Amino acid sequence: MKEELKRFITYTVVISVLIWTAIIAYLRINPITSDSFQYLGTVVSIVITIWLFYFRWGWKWIPFKYLFSKPNLNGTWIGSYETDGLNEKGQRVPVGEICLTIRQNFLFIHVTSFTEKHVAHSYAENLLLDDSRGIQKLIYLYSQNRTNPGTEGDRQGAAELSIFGTPPLELSGNFWTNAKSNGFFKISWVSKKQVSSFSEAKKAWPKKQDWKTISTSRKT
Repeated sequence: MKEELKRFITYTVVISVLIWTAIIAYLRINPITSDSFQYLGTVVSIVITIWLFYFRWGWKWIPFKYLFSKPNLNGTWIGSYETDGLNEKGQRVPVGEICLTIRQNFLFIHVTSFTEKHVAHSYAENLLLDDSRGIQKLIYLYSQNRTNPGTEGDRQGAAELSIFGTPPLELSGNFWTNAKSNGFFKISWVSKKQVSSFSEAKKAWPKKQDWKTISTSRKT
């Protein structure tokens, strides 16, 4: 966040100077006279408009997205999860299917996860981006609720997922819950459409032979 703030200030100053210079050059005004400064309000309005465009749409588009290099995670992600440890009967918990719907703009990100028995919503999210160390991670806290009677109760948890690919194609990492359970899940991007339920995701669940086509066809 500190690095992004420094870049934002630098870009704002540079853009403002360029616009102001272009205006006084077009109007043929002497830059050292008071007349040149009467257009500062116009410069501010233009810069605000540029940033509003960028924060709403431009951060996802080439070449504008390279200003901050923030990964675009919007869409539906599906894959599998495995919980460490044993269930109440002392049996290994089998691998399950999971779907994540991610809604994101430049400033905010929200994660909803769906399994056959639970739905979870994030309430504290962070994108950890450190180009100098090659780190890209999505970290979030979530609250999980059951969707079927007879399943395990509600719980809170956290997930730390590494981001792979440019544009992002895979997320994988660990999760923990306040029920003293933990595990690992690995998911892949499949669509920019954001599903709203596990059953909706299952209808579009790719076959194994389709994964390679999906992973090589994503465009931002």
